Formats: sequence, structure tokens, C-alpha cells
Amino acid sequence: MTKIFAMIPVRMGSQRLKKKNFALLNKRPLLEYAIIAAKKSKIFDKIYLNSESADVEKFAKKFNIEFYKRDPKFASSDTTSDEVVRDFFKTFNDVDLLVWVNTTTPFQTAKEIRTIVKYFIKKKADTLITVENKYAHSNYNNKPLNYLTTSKFARTQDLKPVQTFIYSLMMWKRKSFLQQYKKYRSGIFSGKVILYPIKGLSTVMIKTIDNFKLANFIMKQNKSFKLEYFKN
Repeated sequence: MTKIFAMIPVRMGSQRLKKKNFALLNKRPLLEYAIIAAKKSKIFDKIYLNSESADVEKFAKKFNIEFYKRDPKFASSDTTSDEVVRDFFKTFNDVDLLVWVNTTTPFQTAKEIRTIVKYFIKKKADTLITVENKYAHSNYNNKPLNYLTTSKFARTQDLKPVQTFIYSLMMWKRKSFLQQYKKYRSGIFSGKVILYPIKGLSTVMIKTIDNFKLANFIMKQNKSFKLEYFKN
């Protein structure tokens, strides 16, 4: 039987928004939204808070979930996601499917988490990362990505969307990730990769103080979301 673990990384040294995981979003610490959504999805065998700080353990106790105190060498700003995932897989041999649940996307619901994990399993994928499909004229290095400068200006709805990574959920099968990591020192894009488009408030990602202010305004104003969030 496939063992599915959720891992909620809580690194203390965020640079753009200091101690963002403990910042109060509508009177609740940011990291708690990810915990609540993961718990209410009822699809995980275990849920781990993953942090270099023992201070985070109190949240694990509060919500009756697990705590993994990672080695501080995997908590610097230079640490890659590949290293964090590999460290977790190497520490816990009984996990078959690992789901990284991000604290930076507080509007992600339990229902959405459950739907995406089930989709991953159904499609027999090895890797899944959430993205947002954006229908907008886009450039990279001052060169058009999805439009031509020699034709009529396309309507946005006629464009091929660019996909920006949201990372609200990332997930990997143990075997494929470790095989790729062993070969390339990178396993994030291992095996059969699915980029899963999400929409609406789920795409709101907190990285800066402006992101946080926007999320806080939405959270306070959107009563229907609060009801939906806590009933899932």
C-alpha cells in the first residue's frame, strides 16, 4: 500500500519577508493555513513540519502532527529544494509518495490538495508541480515567447499561455526522485512530470510584504473563503 506523507517546510531564514511563516494572516500564523489544509484533506498517512528550529515543534504538537528537525546545513539560503527532499527521503524510508505543501499559498484548500494528489496517482506520474496558466503577451530576455511582432496584435484569449510556477504543491515518487538525484544531483523534475494548472485565490503566493498585505486584505474580506476553508 502506498504511503503518502506531507512535508511542510518551515525555514527560519527567509530573506525577502523576515519570519514570514509566523506572520499573522487574519490573526493566524501563516504556516497554520498549510497545516489545516493538509490535515483536512485526509489523504496523508503522516504530516511533517520540516524545520531547523525546535521552535516550530510547538505547532506540530498543537495540531497533533509530526515534526522533523532537519540538519541546519539544509536550512541556509543556499540550500536547494532537491537537497531538502533528498534529506527527507533518506531519513524516512517508509514514504513512497512525498507531497511538499507550501506555506506561501494560504488560500489552497483541503479539497484542492486531495484532488491534485488523487490526479497524480491516477496519471501514474513521478513528479507534479502546480503552475498558473497566464494568458498574456510574454517576453524572455526581450524576446517574444508566445506572440509574433510581425503579425496583428493577438487577443489575450488567443495566446498560448505561459506557465508560471506556483509551487503550492510539489510531489514525487521516492524511487524516481532518488534515481534521478543519484545521477544528476537533482531530482525535482524526475520521471514523468506533470505541471498542474491551478486558478483563482490558490495562485496568490506570499514572498514579499506587498504579497502579504494583499493576502491579508483578501482573507479579511472574503467570508466565503473562510467558510469554505474551515469546513473542508
